[in-house]
Amino acid sequence: AKHKVSFSGVMTIFTALECKEKYFELIENAPAIQSDLAGVEDIDSSGIQVMLKAKQLAESLGKSLVIENSSASIQSVFSLYGLDEESFNYDNVNP
Repeated sequence: AKHKVSFSGVMTIFTALECKEKYFELIENAPAIQSDLAGVEDIDSSGIQVMLKAKQLAESLGKSLVIENSSASIQSVFSLYGLDEESFNYDNVNP
């Protein structure tokens, strides 16, 4: 069963460290994470780094990580970096 985590507010340089610590702890302790970004209002390169590092952690531990429900404005930031929601996903069942 996937553990669902919902993010809200901003994922920026000002919140990235706290976000990373909590997020990585969840990834380490749950077999699969479903990350809902519907409440995220803003993301910057620090937030994107957290998301990419989370994927790397999930891959290294063999755990599933799915990002979903990012708003159009968040998706536009992803696209500035040549990314989309799928860029952050790792499925250990259907790699």
